Amino acid sequence: MNLRLGVYGIFKFTKLQAITAPASICKEKFAMLDQLISKAKKQGTVRVIINLNVNLEAEGNLPSPAQAQRAIASSQNTLLSKISAYQPTSIRKFQTIPALAVTLNAQALESLKQDSNILCISEDTPQAPTLDFIK
Repeated sequence: MNLRLGVYGIFKFTKLQAITAPASICKEKFAMLDQLISKAKKQGTVRVIINLNVNLEAEGNLPSPAQAQRAIASSQNTLLSKISAYQPTSIRKFQTIPALAVTLNAQALESLKQDSNILCISEDTPQAPTLDFIK
């Protein structure tokens, strides 16, 4: 019985983490944006991850994977069209995650400050792999 509870507990924790991860990453919508703009002004560009505000629920039901991918792609393309004048580079679209990674200059970052289709913007930095969530 303890084993079942343990496995259930891990499942519950993992599921909870998956649901709450974007909110915990995006505590303040653009907490780091001013720092990123400053860094881009100094370096010319900065690599960022933009988490998009994509509604993946249709009438209370989760959409099919194809519908979700279309909604994500549409949101990504809309954002890229808004910033195309700033010549974004190293664009990486994700098919199943409502986000994209892109290298932007300070003006492009500045233009995104008031965009309601963005949950948050953070710097794309390498992170060492970790298994801390298993503890």
